[in-house]
Amino acid sequence: MFDRLRKAGKYQDISTNLRPFGYEFFQETSVQVFSGRKDIPVPMNYVVGPGDEVRIMLWGRVNSQYNLIVDRDGRITIPQIGPVSVAGMTFEQMSRQIIGMTEQMVGANIDIAMGTLKTTPIFVLGDVRRPGSFTVGSFATITDALLLSGGPSDIGSMRNVQLKRNGRLVATFDLYSLLLKGDRSRDLILQAGDVVFVPVTGPQVGIAGNVKRPAIYELKDRHDLDGLFELAGGILPTADTQQIQMSRIQKNERHIVVDVDDKSLKGSRKVKLQDGDLVKVFSIVDRDRNAVYLEGNVKRPGKYQYKAGMRAGDLIKSSSDLLDESFMDYALIKRIVPPDRKEALIPFNLGKMLMRQDPVHNVELRPEDRIYVFSRWLFMDKPYVTVEGEIRGVMVFPGDSAGMAPEGEKNQLPYSGSYQSNLFRSGWSSAGMAVQAPVLQEAGATDQLKTTATACEVRKDNVDQALLQFTTVENELKAGQNEQIQSSRVQVPPGGEEQMQAGRDLSLQKNRPQLSDHDAYALLEKIRFIKETLSQNQRTATQEILGLQEELKRRNLYGLADRVREAAETLRTECRVPMSEKMRVRDAILKAGGPTLEAYPDRGEIIRIEEGRVYRTLYFNVARAMANDPLENLALQNRDRVVLHSVWEHVEEKSVSIEGEVKKPGTYLYTDEMTVRDLVFRAGQLMESAYLDEAELSTIVIDGGKRARLEKRPISLRRALAGDPQYNIPLKNRDRLFVKRISDWNVERYVTLSGEFRFPGRYIVSKGERLSSLIERAGGFTDKAYLRGAFFTRDRVRELQQKGLQDLTSRLERDLLTGGSKEVATALSTAEVQAKQAEFEQKRKFVQSLKELKATGRMTIRADLMQLQGSEYDIELEDGDSLFIPEVNKVVTVVGSVMTNGSFVYESRNGYEDYIAMTGGYSQYADKKNVYVLKVDGSARKVDSGFLYWNDMKSRWQHGNVGGIEPGDQIVVPEQTERIAWLREFRDITAILMQLAVTAGVVVKVF
Repeated sequence: MFDRLRKAGKYQDISTNLRPFGYEFFQETSVQVFSGRKDIPVPMNYVVGPGDEVRIMLWGRVNSQYNLIVDRDGRITIPQIGPVSVAGMTFEQMSRQIIGMTEQMVGANIDIAMGTLKTTPIFVLGDVRRPGSFTVGSFATITDALLLSGGPSDIGSMRNVQLKRNGRLVATFDLYSLLLKGDRSRDLILQAGDVVFVPVTGPQVGIAGNVKRPAIYELKDRHDLDGLFELAGGILPTADTQQIQMSRIQKNERHIVVDVDDKSLKGSRKVKLQDGDLVKVFSIVDRDRNAVYLEGNVKRPGKYQYKAGMRAGDLIKSSSDLLDESFMDYALIKRIVPPDRKEALIPFNLGKMLMRQDPVHNVELRPEDRIYVFSRWLFMDKPYVTVEGEIRGVMVFPGDSAGMAPEGEKNQLPYSGSYQSNLFRSGWSSAGMAVQAPVLQEAGATDQLKTTATACEVRKDNVDQALLQFTTVENELKAGQNEQIQSSRVQVPPGGEEQMQAGRDLSLQKNRPQLSDHDAYALLEKIRFIKETLSQNQRTATQEILGLQEELKRRNLYGLADRVREAAETLRTECRVPMSEKMRVRDAILKAGGPTLEAYPDRGEIIRIEEGRVYRTLYFNVARAMANDPLENLALQNRDRVVLHSVWEHVEEKSVSIEGEVKKPGTYLYTDEMTVRDLVFRAGQLMESAYLDEAELSTIVIDGGKRARLEKRPISLRRALAGDPQYNIPLKNRDRLFVKRISDWNVERYVTLSGEFRFPGRYIVSKGERLSSLIERAGGFTDKAYLRGAFFTRDRVRELQQKGLQDLTSRLERDLLTGGSKEVATALSTAEVQAKQAEFEQKRKFVQSLKELKATGRMTIRADLMQLQGSEYDIELEDGDSLFIPEVNKVVTVVGSVMTNGSFVYESRNGYEDYIAMTGGYSQYADKKNVYVLKVDGSARKVDSGFLYWNDMKSRWQHGNVGGIEPGDQIVVPEQTERIAWLREFRDITAILMQLAVTAGVVVKVF
C-alpha cells in the first residue's frame, strides 16, 4: 500500500485489471468440516436428533454411567427408567426432562452431557462452483457450506446468500459483513435438510486507481459513490478528487464517460451508480513542488526542502561536502522555467563560490532546481599506468574498495615475506623482497593507493584468440598423424581449386617432421590441459605454455611453436592502475597485486610514449624496485606500461624421456642429480616384458659449443636398479632411455576355425605354425565339409584390400566427377544441361556406392589336407586369421543382365549358358563376351567357351563349353558399357567391376 503512494505514473495511467471482491476467499482457503468435533462445547439451544450420543452419569444411591444413542425414532432408553423421547428438544429441554425423571430415585445425583454428535445432510444450490449434497458437522454454518462447495461462481451473489428450511426462507447472509466487518451474527448453524441457496449477483460496479482496495463490488443497500468508496476502503492521499471518472453503459446503447469534481468529497453521496459502472480515481499530477535536488560528485546527494531565499551555498557549504576530485571550475543548475516549464541551464564556478564566497556564483535557487557537481575526470582523460605480465591482480580487502588493507592489516598483504623457491632465493631474498607495512609507508604508497580501484583482467577476446591458436596447433598435430590426407580427395568437381589445396596440404605434410604416436599424444595432452584451464579459469600458468613451446621446438616444429608463443603473449594479465602524483614502479606493481612467484626478478621494462608518439623502453631490476631502491624504483608517467616477464622465458625447462617397456613412457621434468633408477621409478617401474640385461641411454653431446652429436650407451637395467653406480649413472638434460622388450614376448596368436570342423573354435598358434598343422589339431573335417568353398580371411589382407578399394574409388571419383562437371559447365541448351545433370547424378550415386564397399580380407586357398601339406597354400598363420568351411551348397546363382536373376540347383552336366537359359536368357544389353564367374573359392574368371577348359574341382581338362561351373558359383552377366554414355571412355570398366566383386564379395551395379 505504501509503495503505491510513492509511485508516480502518468496521469490516468491506472490499472483496470480488477477482480470481484471476496471470491478469492473461497479459492485460496482450504477447509475441512469435521462431523464429530469434541473440542467445542455444546450450547444449551443445541437441538438433539437421531445419531447424537447422550452421556448420563449417576452417583449416590445408584452409581452408573450410560452412553446412549438417539435412535431413528428419536428416543433413548435409560435403564431403570425406560425409553425417553428427546428428538427435537434442545439440550436444555432434554436435560430438564431426564433430571425430572431421576428425581423418583431417592438419593441419586445425575450429570448429563453430549458425546459424539450427529452429522447433518444439507444442500448447497444455486450459482456456486460445486453445487450438490453435503454432509457437515453439527455446528456447521452457512459459511462452512459455501467453503465446501467452492463458494459463489462468477455470477453468484456474495450479498444475498439464502438459508431455506422446510420450504421457507429462514435467513439471508451478506458475506460482505463477514469479510469487511467480521460480523457472523447471520451465519446460522445448519440443520438436517437445510438448503443454502446462492442467487444471481446483484448490480456490480468496479472501482480502479487510487483507492485502498480496487475491485469489483456488488451493490445492495447503497447505490451511491460514497458507499462504493466505503466498500473500497476509502481513497488514497494521492487521489485526484477533482476528476473522478465513471465509464457507464447507457441504456444498452452506448458507452459514455461521466466526470465528477468532488474535491471535498461531500457530493459523492449524491452520485448514483448503475450496474456495470467503472469508477476511475486518478493520481494527483504535481509532486514535490517545494524541493530542490543535489546530485553528482557530492557526499550527500538527494532531495532537500526548498526555503525562500535559498542559495546553492546552503546545500554545498564547504569542500568537505564534495567527493574527491570534484571539478571546481564548473557546476550546473537545471531549472524549470514557468509558464511553459521549459528547461534552463545555469552554470556557475563551484571553486569561486566555496573559496572566495563570490555572491555571483552563489546562485539563488528556485523550487525544483537540480544542482549537478561533476568529477574532474568527466572533462579530461584520467591518467593511468598499465601493469601486465606476471602479476597477481588486484588485492581487495573487506571494506576496502581501493585495494588497500586497513591500517592494522597492512602487514598481511598477500605479497609479504620472501619467496622460498630455489629459483628465486638468490634473486628476491637477497634483494630484500619482504614487503612490510613500514616499507609501504616510507614509499608513500599507502596514501597513493587509496584512490580508485584497479581493474585487472585477461580480456575475453584475448582468451578466445588464444584458444583459437591452441585449437589450430592441435588440429595440425592430429593431421600430421593421419595417414590419409583427407583434403586430397576431390569432393566437389567444379574446378581445380580443391586439388590445388590438397597439393598444398600434402606438401606441408611432407615437410613436417614425423612424430611417433607417443610424442603426438603427449603434445596433444598438454594442449588439452591448457585449453581446459583457459576455458574454466581464463588464465593458465605460463610454465605450461612455455613448456609446450620448448617441446615443439625440440621436435623441429617451429611454426607451431611460434603460434604457441603468440597465444602466450595474448594471455598476459593486464591491470590498469589509476595514476597518482609521484607514483613509482613499486606503487603500481603493489596496486596490481604484486608479482607472482614466476616473475623474473632481475629485469622488468617500462614502455613509455613520449611526444610525437615516440616509444621508449626503460629497464629496471624488479627485486630491487620492490625493495624500494631509489635507483630502480623509477618514477612513472601517464600511460606508461610496466611489464613483468616470466622467469620461464629466461630459464629453459629441462627434461628427460623414457620409452619402451615401462608403465608410463613419456617426457619428465629433469631434476638435479637424477639417475637412471629415478627415471624408471617416475615412469611407473618396468613392465614384465622389459629386457633387464641391456637398455639404451642416448645423450646429446656438444663439442666445443659448435656441433651436437648423439652418443648412445648400453647399460644393464638389472644392475642400475640394484644401485650399481657404474650403471645407475646421473642423467643429463634431454637424455633418452629406451627399455627393450624380451624377444618374442607377445607369442600368443589366435586363429578361429568355424564350420565343418570336428572341433571348431578359437585356437592359439605358435609363431611359424602352418594351416595344415592347425587343421590336424582341430581333428580334420566332417563328412559334410565342402572344401572348395573354404572362406579364409586375414586382417592384414583386409587392410590392403580396403586401401586398394579406396584408391580405386578415388581414381574413379576424380575421373568421373571432374569430367562431368566440365560437361555441365560447357552445355549450351537447357535440355543438354538437364541431361548432363542427370548423368552427373548417376555418376555420383555410383561413386557413393563404391565408397560404401568394405573389403572382406578373403584369400583363396586349398583346404584339402592331403593336397595342402607341403604346397604353397600351406601358409603360415597370423594373429586374427579365420577359416570357415561350409556345407556343400548345391546351388548356382545367376545375376546381372539376364531376364530374371535367380538361383538354381547344381547339375554337373550343365554349363554356364544352361543356367543363363534358365533365367530366360540374356537381356537386350547383355555383354555376352565378358561373362564371368565368381568362384566358390573366392576367385573370379571369365567363362571359357572354347574347345577345352580346366575343371578345378576334378583337376583335369575337359571338352565342351560348360565353363567349369561348381556348386556355390555365381555367374555374372555384365551390361554393355556402350549403353551407358559416361562409361564408354572406360574400356576396362568390366575388369574393374570384377575386381571389386572379388574384393568386396558383392556384385556392383552401375545404375
